[in-house]
Amino acid sequence: MFRFDLKTPVVPEGQRVYMLHPGKNYHLFKKFIDNECISTDLPNLKLKDGVSPKAVRSLDAQIKRARALRDWLALSANHRKREEYSLKLDDYSVDPTRRFHESYKETLTQVLWDLPAGTRIFVPNPAFNKDGFFCELKNATEERIEFNGPRVARDFTYVGRPVRNIQSVSMRLVPPEVFENKSRTTILTELDYHESEKLFRLYYGSFSIPGSLTQTEVDIPSEVFRPADANVINGLANFLEENLQRLERGETKATSFYDALFLAFEEAELQIHARLNSKGIFQIAAKTVAPALLALFISVPATMSDDAFAKILKQRNVEVENTSCPDDKEFPRLIEDRLYGIIDMLGEKDISDICKRVRDFKKRTGAKVGSTLSDKDGQNQ
Repeated sequence: MFRFDLKTPVVPEGQRVYMLHPGKNYHLFKKFIDNECISTDLPNLKLKDGVSPKAVRSLDAQIKRARALRDWLALSANHRKREEYSLKLDDYSVDPTRRFHESYKETLTQVLWDLPAGTRIFVPNPAFNKDGFFCELKNATEERIEFNGPRVARDFTYVGRPVRNIQSVSMRLVPPEVFENKSRTTILTELDYHESEKLFRLYYGSFSIPGSLTQTEVDIPSEVFRPADANVINGLANFLEENLQRLERGETKATSFYDALFLAFEEAELQIHARLNSKGIFQIAAKTVAPALLALFISVPATMSDDAFAKILKQRNVEVENTSCPDDKEFPRLIEDRLYGIIDMLGEKDISDICKRVRDFKKRTGAKVGSTLSDKDGQNQ
C-alpha cells in the first residue's frame, strides 16, 4: 500500500487575509520579523497577558500617551532636543480625546486579542524591489512579546502578538489591487475574498479552500522550458478536470489526453498561472480536486515503472492523507474517491501512457511538488 500525502494547508472557507502596515514610515517592519510578532505603532503600552486590552482600566490614558510619544518621534532631531515628553499616565488621564482614538483602540484590540489564531497577516515592505512577509497569528492568550523600537524609538517599548510560519514574498508579485482598498484610518485592513485568494496563492503555493478552490504549485527549476513542457501541464490539468466533470455527470467514458489538450474551460473552473524565470512555477487552480490529482502523478517516483504504477492505481493501492491538516479527513477521502472514479474509466495502458508523459516532463524540467508518495513503511519514493 502506498500513501499519497497532500501536505496541503486547508484554509477555512470565508477566511480573509488582513494587511497590517508596520507603523509610521514602516519603522517596525524588521522588528516584527526579528521578534516573530506583530504589533500596533503605540509605544510604551503596559498590558496584562491573557486578557483583552479593553480589560485594562488605564487603556485610554495609555493610548493618549502612546500617541503623544509618536508625535515626539515624528519631530526633527533638533525639535526633539527642545521638546520634552512625559511618561506619567496621570498627565494624560484628563487630556481631551483626540480624533481616531476609538479607531486606535479597536485596532489594538483586534491585533492583540480579537483576531483568532491562524488568521493570515500580510505585512508589506515600502520598497517594491524588496520582500514583504506573510505570517499566521498564534493564540491571543500566549505570552505577548515586548521589544524596543528601532533607531530614535530605541528607548520605547512595543507590545506584540506572537506569530508563526513567517514567509517572505517579493513585493513585485503582490497584485496592485491589494493596496487600492487600504484603510485610511487604521493600519489594519481586512482584504476581500478575491484579494485574499491572490495572497493565499503567494503564501502557500499549494492550498485548499473546502468547496471553493484547490491549488497545486509545481516548481520548475530548469532554466529551459519548452512548449512541449507547457503542453504536458495543460494537457494533464485539462484531462483530469474534464474527466472529473464527466464523473459528476455520471458518464463512464474518459476523454483522451490528446483530446484534452484542446479543451477550453471557463476561468472559474480551471486556471493555470505561470511565472517562468530562472526558477519558474506553475500554479494550477480549480473548483474540483484536479490540481491535487495532478500532484499525485508528478509525485510518482523515478524508480517506479509506468506500468507498475498503473497496476498500483488499478488495484486501489494508494491511500490519501494530509499531514498539513491531520484533523480534516473529508478532503483526503474526496480526493481518493475522485481518483478511483477516474481510474475506473481508464485502462492500465492509458494510465501508463500518462505516467510516461509526466516522467519525461519531470526529466526535462526537474519539476516537483510539495506532496509526497511513500510506501506503507513511510519511506518517500
